[in-house]
Amino acid sequence: MHREETIEEFKKQFNELRNKGVKFYEVALQDLHGHIRGRILKPEKPEDVLKGYRVDAYSIGFLPIEDSDAMLIPDPTTLKVYRTRMGLTAFLIGDLYKDGKPLDIYPRTLLREYSRSKNYRVLMGAELEFYLTKNHRPIDNGSYMYLSPYSNNSAFLAEAIIRAEEAGVAISATHHEVGPSQYEILPEARTPLELADEVVFLKKLLWETAYEKGLEATFMPKPYKGLPGNGLHIHVSLHNGERNIAIEEGEITETGKRVVGGLLSYSSTFALLTNPTVNSYKRLAPGFEAPVYISWGRGNRTTMIRLPVGLKGLSGTIEYRLPDPAGNIYLKILSVLYSTVKG
Repeated sequence: MHREETIEEFKKQFNELRNKGVKFYEVALQDLHGHIRGRILKPEKPEDVLKGYRVDAYSIGFLPIEDSDAMLIPDPTTLKVYRTRMGLTAFLIGDLYKDGKPLDIYPRTLLREYSRSKNYRVLMGAELEFYLTKNHRPIDNGSYMYLSPYSNNSAFLAEAIIRAEEAGVAISATHHEVGPSQYEILPEARTPLELADEVVFLKKLLWETAYEKGLEATFMPKPYKGLPGNGLHIHVSLHNGERNIAIEEGEITETGKRVVGGLLSYSSTFALLTNPTVNSYKRLAPGFEAPVYISWGRGNRTTMIRLPVGLKGLSGTIEYRLPDPAGNIYLKILSVLYSTVKG
């Protein structure tokens, strides 16, 4: 859909949302450190949203202080509506513009443009891990796939999933992870840009939902010494039409092997993007199902790249286990896409 068509569609949606009681619009971006920044608007007409707003791009790391004015223009295709303490709230992700043109170093622009240049379809899914805490301490003693009638956390997870799906984000599953009070939420496979946008939104939604319940959700790669870290495993599949050309009939294809080779070859180069903080490397330690070697294997959770196994051979994706939730998701996804394509 061309931008002109999406703008017309947004104008219709704006009036519908106004009738449903939506008063506030969050127009956001993600900076290089992964922080979600933005402005809350109370628009009277759709143009009040669509025109965007001026930002100090120096303070968010994108332009020099001497020439730091930029415009954040919302992408209408990213519209999500979810429940917050402000009531029903609209959320959009914007693109940075400088002198009337997209800022070419803005990570979302880089990912969008690189995605457009491909002749085949890459789909990506994610395993977004986080700890649910109170006063920054775990609130249960559960472990992997733990289900307990004595935990209130299931109510939090159910509420988060309902809110996500009300906003149009399909969640395939959620479960307790290995660490105490550690959880994982799995949005369904999307294009690289769509997945990156959904991860940004899901982080915001999980923070909001946790706060309402007097809790905190932390995506820090290694928040606790001696406990498992939080990963952001990326599942990659490569398609020609409806055909998965990386995994066929339960086995990896030659194309799939080249994808694995690309991820292996560029893993060190792109570690700055997939694992961007000092804390990231505290997660990459033996004994916690986190990768410590540049390796791949079939069904092996100690490897950096894993080929998940289903009922009839391989299940259809290539799981890249190195990334964590810290930093800018668009650069992270771009590095995985680039490695996939180069392979």
